[in-house]
Amino acid sequence: MRVSIGIWHPNPAQICFLDSCGVIYEKIERESDFCDFSHIFLFAKTSKNLFNENQTVIDFTQKVNKKFVSSFMLFDEQIDIFSFVGDLSSLTSIPMDLEKKTFVLRKGFHISQKKLPAEEIPLMDKGGLQRLFISALIKLFHSQNLALSLKSFSPVPEKTVFLFRVDTDFCDKKTIENYYENIKNLPEISWFVHCNVFEKTNDLFSAGKNDEFALHCFLHKVKPTKENLEKGIKILKEKGKEPLGFSAPYGVRNADADVFLKQNYNFEYSSDFSFAADALPFFVEETGLWQIPVFPLCVGSFNGVSSNENKIVEVFERYFARQFRYKIPFVLYDHPNHKKFDLLNKIFEKAGEYPILPMTFLEYCRFLEKRKNAKSDFPLITFEPNENAPQKFAAIKKISRFSPRLIKNTIINRTRRRKHDS
Repeated sequence: MRVSIGIWHPNPAQICFLDSCGVIYEKIERESDFCDFSHIFLFAKTSKNLFNENQTVIDFTQKVNKKFVSSFMLFDEQIDIFSFVGDLSSLTSIPMDLEKKTFVLRKGFHISQKKLPAEEIPLMDKGGLQRLFISALIKLFHSQNLALSLKSFSPVPEKTVFLFRVDTDFCDKKTIENYYENIKNLPEISWFVHCNVFEKTNDLFSAGKNDEFALHCFLHKVKPTKENLEKGIKILKEKGKEPLGFSAPYGVRNADADVFLKQNYNFEYSSDFSFAADALPFFVEETGLWQIPVFPLCVGSFNGVSSNENKIVEVFERYFARQFRYKIPFVLYDHPNHKKFDLLNKIFEKAGEYPILPMTFLEYCRFLEKRKNAKSDFPLITFEPNENAPQKFAAIKKISRFSPRLIKNTIINRTRRRKHDS
């Protein structure tokens, strides 16, 4: 018997979830093949008398009650799960459809002060569910004194991928070049360009040798039209750039825009707050694009919440420590129209304390495509039984469901967007 995972009758959404978590599995075609695997995920009912006593059976056929809403704290991170999931230490109760649950609310992020930094992200924390699933797998394998191997989230397993996205919202060439001059140890940057600002310049700006240029918009509107997108692409191409990635203005995903960009311009990925934030990348069957989420806090997120620099740096320190513990990428974003250069330099210094591998979003997207299709001989990461792996389920507790202040801010933000669009 192989120490491997067999899966029985999964649907595409469940396959997508397993792939996003790097799970190595084989589809079981016949019930007679069950005995070939040490662990079996049942996504459809079947007779259980075929299993021998040494196998672990995980039954995913349990129906989730979607009427109950709650939030949970998993050791040092908040996980918002907007459906009843029972005992969160169980693999069977984790929702797996990453393409659904896209309702958005402005949510606060933990920091040791009264006012919290906040961003508008999905109610259901898809990244938290992915990490919870990996934790549960690790716990399952370690309980049997087995090591768990996953497909590596990095081309070099010993290093953590570091992705850095910059949206050039309303920024001119001079602002961006000033940003370059003042930030030390810049990683490779994926620039998401607000194109009409650069329409009348001779060139965009002097980017780094390996930097990527991607599309943000022509006019910064909540729902950019096809004409808006085409104008932005035209400007980038006139400047000698070939955009293959897209981030929606304000992070508000538009599936129609993704489909349009894929079918007409062969785009490869998008990156949107309202679809997934702080999650592992996953492939979206509906659009044919990869979704590469980012950690939704940036330097500008702390404006108006009276945070000192040390507290802000602590937020990113916790983020880096968590990502490194799971051996998953650091994915940050920023806007160049601030002057908090020392703060951003401190954040990059903290990231540099880990063995990092800087990449652009497009480079990482193409790595993900290879990883998705790899059958064997792909780099692996392994969580050994004696390793200090993330599996502390005892610390899960219920926390506050909503914040009136954050709901009020959501309404104000959306009103401002509508006024700006008009």
